[in-house]
Amino acid sequence: MNIGEIVNIGVDCIELDRFKMVNRENIKKKIFTENEDKYCSNMANPNQHYAGKFTCKEAVIKAFSYWNISLKPRDIEVLNDEEGRPYVILHKDLKKDYIIKTSISHSNTMAIAYVLVILDDMENSE
Repeated sequence: MNIGEIVNIGVDCIELDRFKMVNRENIKKKIFTENEDKYCSNMANPNQHYAGKFTCKEAVIKAFSYWNISLKPRDIEVLNDEEGRPYVILHKDLKKDYIIKTSISHSNTMAIAYVLVILDDMENSE
C-alpha cells in the first residue's frame, strides 16, 4: 500500500428468512437496479443472490460512512464479471476516486459481504 492511501472496511450479513420480503416488486425497485434484478431472478435460488447483493450494498454504505458520505442502496450497483466475481459501481458523484473491493458469500440460510474501500489521497501525503 502506498503512503497516502486511506482504507476503510464494511461488513454485513443477513439471514435469508428475513429477506423473503424482496419478492415484492415495490421493495425490489427501491433496492436493486435492473441489471441486479435480472441477474438474481435468473439464478436457481434467487433469494441467496438478492441477499448477497443487499449485504454488499449495506457493507458499502457502512464503509463510506467513515467519511460521512451518505449512500442509498440504488446509488450502489453490485454486478458480476465473466468469472462470476462481484464488483461495485457507484452511481453518485463523490468528487473523489475510490477503489472498492468486495467478497460475497451465501449458504442456504445466510448471506455475508465484506467491502474494502480505498481512497487515494496522495495530495495529503507530503
